[in-house]
Amino acid sequence: MSAITQLRNPPRRRGMCPGVLAPMEVGDGLLVRVRVPAGVLPAASAKRIAELGRRYGNGLVDLSHRGNLQLRGVAVLDMAALIAELRALGYVSEDAESEAVRNVLTSPTAGLDGTAVLDVRPYALALDARLAADRDLHRLPPKFGWLVDGGGQATLFEPAPKKHLRRPTSAPVR
Repeated sequence: MSAITQLRNPPRRRGMCPGVLAPMEVGDGLLVRVRVPAGVLPAASAKRIAELGRRYGNGLVDLSHRGNLQLRGVAVLDMAALIAELRALGYVSEDAESEAVRNVLTSPTAGLDGTAVLDVRPYALALDARLAADRDLHRLPPKFGWLVDGGGQATLFEPAPKKHLRRPTSAPVR
């Protein structure tokens, strides 16, 4: 396992997030989470990642709640080759610490929704790069996430319901 950080995420340990460089042991092998910056996944990359899931894992690629891809059933002996392939695609961080904090979520329609206030993808990509580069930010908890939302039809932000204050009405005096 020289090409990856030690398996720092024992099975069923809450609060940790697996990655490419810090896979997590699960029942059928390793779970490898591939972070997709700003939710932008070109078709060629999606196809290649699916091929890698079949070649090195059990063939299943899950979509996580945060819009990342999870390859399941990867063998420890295949990790170096998988990392090299994902690195060639541009989906591997410099190290496990920078990878762990890159939890930036955008709407799946970011950049496509004409009703959004703005296309937030450049901001999400800049935030992703800053999180990876700034060592001080690597101390953030692994479950800490960022939501960059431009509004629109598929917004991920749901404001708290407004409380309607009713003026007390006085009962008629009898």
